[in-house]
Amino acid sequence: MARTLATLLLLLLPLSATAATCTWNTPSGNWSVASNWSGCADSAGPSTRAPGSGDIAVLANGTADLDVSPTVAEFELGNNGLLSVVGGTKTFDVTSKLRFAGGHATTVLGTNQLLLHLHADASGSLLAPTTLENAVFFENSGTLTLGSTSGVALTLLVASEVRNMPGATITIAGGNSRLYLDGSSQLVNNAGATLTIGGNTTLGRATPAFNGAIVQNLGTMVVNGPGTLDMPLGGNFSALQQYGDLAVHNATIVCSQTATDKCSFRDANGQPAPAITRLDNAVLDLGGAAVTYSLGDVSTLAGTGTVQGSIIARGRIAPGALAGAPYGTLVVSGGVTVQETGILDFDLGGSASGSYDRIQAGGAVSAGFPTLYDGQGRLVIRLAGGYAPALGAVVPVMTYASVAAGASFYRVDANYVLDYAARFAPTALEVFPAPRITIGDASVVEGATGTTPMGFAIRLSQATTQAVTVEVRNRDGTAVTGVSPSGDYLFPADYVFTFAPGEVLKTQVYPVNGDGVVEGDESFAVDVYRNKVANAAIGNGIPGSPTATGTILSDELAPGTRFVLVGKDNGTSGRKIRRYTTSGTYIDDWDDRMTNAFGHIVTGMCFAPNGDVLATRFAWPGPVLYSRFGAVLDEDFTRHPLGNATYANHESCVFDRLGNVYIGQAGASSSPDDQVPVLKFDRYGTRLDTFVLPTGPRGTDWVDLAGDQCTLYYTSEDTDVRRYNTCTHSVLPPFASGLTPPYCYALRIRPNREVMVACQEAVHRLSAQGVNLQTYTRTSIGETDPTGLFAMNLDPDGTSFWTAGASSGNVYHVDISSGAVIASFNSGQGGVAGLAVYDELHDDVIFSDGFDPPPTLLPIVAKREPLPEVDCEGELRFWPEVRDMPPFVPAWMSLVVVRGEAGCED
Repeated sequence: MARTLATLLLLLLPLSATAATCTWNTPSGNWSVASNWSGCADSAGPSTRAPGSGDIAVLANGTADLDVSPTVAEFELGNNGLLSVVGGTKTFDVTSKLRFAGGHATTVLGTNQLLLHLHADASGSLLAPTTLENAVFFENSGTLTLGSTSGVALTLLVASEVRNMPGATITIAGGNSRLYLDGSSQLVNNAGATLTIGGNTTLGRATPAFNGAIVQNLGTMVVNGPGTLDMPLGGNFSALQQYGDLAVHNATIVCSQTATDKCSFRDANGQPAPAITRLDNAVLDLGGAAVTYSLGDVSTLAGTGTVQGSIIARGRIAPGALAGAPYGTLVVSGGVTVQETGILDFDLGGSASGSYDRIQAGGAVSAGFPTLYDGQGRLVIRLAGGYAPALGAVVPVMTYASVAAGASFYRVDANYVLDYAARFAPTALEVFPAPRITIGDASVVEGATGTTPMGFAIRLSQATTQAVTVEVRNRDGTAVTGVSPSGDYLFPADYVFTFAPGEVLKTQVYPVNGDGVVEGDESFAVDVYRNKVANAAIGNGIPGSPTATGTILSDELAPGTRFVLVGKDNGTSGRKIRRYTTSGTYIDDWDDRMTNAFGHIVTGMCFAPNGDVLATRFAWPGPVLYSRFGAVLDEDFTRHPLGNATYANHESCVFDRLGNVYIGQAGASSSPDDQVPVLKFDRYGTRLDTFVLPTGPRGTDWVDLAGDQCTLYYTSEDTDVRRYNTCTHSVLPPFASGLTPPYCYALRIRPNREVMVACQEAVHRLSAQGVNLQTYTRTSIGETDPTGLFAMNLDPDGTSFWTAGASSGNVYHVDISSGAVIASFNSGQGGVAGLAVYDELHDDVIFSDGFDPPPTLLPIVAKREPLPEVDCEGELRFWPEVRDMPPFVPAWMSLVVVRGEAGCED
């Protein structure tokens, strides 16, 4: 039995005779010639072949010209050996062991290349000074050791590279290690790879005459001390490109722009992948306070240590550990500038020294400027469990030499029941719980003569022992300042208000002009300037400046007058949104905030649950948000620093019941799917999600959301209607195809789950299963312009729809059942690129489909009135009005919420 087992093992194991040690034996020759090798045979005698995949190749002396692409088990490049390439590109694979024992590998630059590849599970080592020159690319997929105790160096010359591949490791340690990068050579640590450096190490050029070099980290780079990593890379374009995870433990990195051999520290390359630099009692020496370090907008600088430089923060600065203890101090020898995407991130475990994160800046600090009223950047405050500071309890999380005027954060996030405020004192950033300041909407009936006061209530959520100062300013909308009849309201008497300790209410009053001009409800905005608020909070997680809307209610139009907004494509510099009554009477136009609007377009518009209007602006960077009657609330919606979205060619939008909005992008013709995703934002314009969908010729052109709040219907300017589940990020089967060519655009989902689609030549009414039920041709509607129809909206009567001419400017109101045109009007020069009908219907939960959201979500109607006197405390939240109610909701239906007290029932 034992003999049988031994025989079997011999059969399974390779015979040692098949692995030869092949030694180069000639001054110069081709690699593939057997006679140039000694010992390269399977038995005793002269070499019968060149080294093969199971052999050991030793090039200690002489020049071996690679005329083939060999694979060997082991390769040793000796002190007097030269490996070169004969013609084209050659690949040299080492599957087990690689030894750099001196010598040289080279090519003819511009003609040849050499790719030296150390396989996974293989190992490599540096035993003596070795040079790779002229486009020699060494790819390590195994374990490579380049450390030295005596200054032994691997030198890369003239566009050569060492590439650490995913899953591989390179270690450079020993106390006196060298990797010289001359002549535009590079060390690249790829994503998934690990580069570990220990002790005193030099990565940089050895000869000042050569051009600079680059060290690029895309994976994990660890620098262990004690010791210094010196990086004299040389030249203005030489850099440590830190695009991955860099951890520095008890060590110093010298990457100095002020040194003779310059080095620039960069941590952003325009890619979405985040970079993080972690200091653990470490020093990042960039050359001193005069040197600026630009922290990228997806990058993080964290930990405890010192940065010898000034920081422009587009990314996150987080002293101490990320998200919790241990707390730490990050020292910046220069100043800190917080830009619009910048974040300062602090953990607080108490108010005593050492129980919270800190930044110590030796220079000036800024976050915005006096006229940037919304503030700039973001402050994150994270309280440890059990720490419950009282109102006004101050923690100085940052110290500095001075602060620029107007400094304020665009948003403060804190995980605390009380709102947090930030105060830029002369030499310290102080954070503390504070009362929230708010301003309420206001409205008055215009009147025919004289003036009527419109008061805005400015409130503190609770009294405080500190004086609170606030500045409140107005912005014109469809209502404008000035004397009657050209002006709608007058300036207030006061703009700056001071709450004495204990006060909680102030009122700003605007006189509203009465006149007899026929006009619709108009509105203007009133802003609480964020960077002018002192000793109060805006609210945890609430960005920008609080805004209220003042609405001047018309008494000239008949009760129940409804409106439609028309987005124009007129090729002029005029305003692109016009408001009409549904009978076609022009009311006003809205400021689209396109500073050079010539050729730009207002396309799809949509109503938020609270009645605000979002308008997409095709070929303009971002939509604009209005109040229901035209006050500009946010002219850069989704372009705010927390939006993190820069895009154009956005063409449609739809809100969900929670106030989040989905925006579709048409893109250019045949844009790749990832260039035209549907983007989801919260009500403040912060991006929440991105959906890359399968598209046709023109992206996610027009979108609508089903009542299940998950299924997104969309078109791509072909003849199909597609679907996507936004809740599961999954593609659904197409809804409909083969509609009237050539193009289909806007669509809307009816409450009965039917879908209306506006194509160039016809409007289609589709069943809930995608079957065509009815076709309304362009000519039957009355559109004679051959560019056809574009827009689609559902009238709140539940029995009709709206569409418009893409070029003619005609707007049509059409009966769904008969196809008869109820009314039409022309919107002036140019076409119609979007419509928005007030109180438009949508697919909604009143029709149960098994996907109904929880009953706490926003209902269909949101008309709020006070409750008539009753015997117990209550509030009537939804008062029915016949003219506003959809036909499928009975006129008598209302919703009463009663909070039970003694003698009352819920």
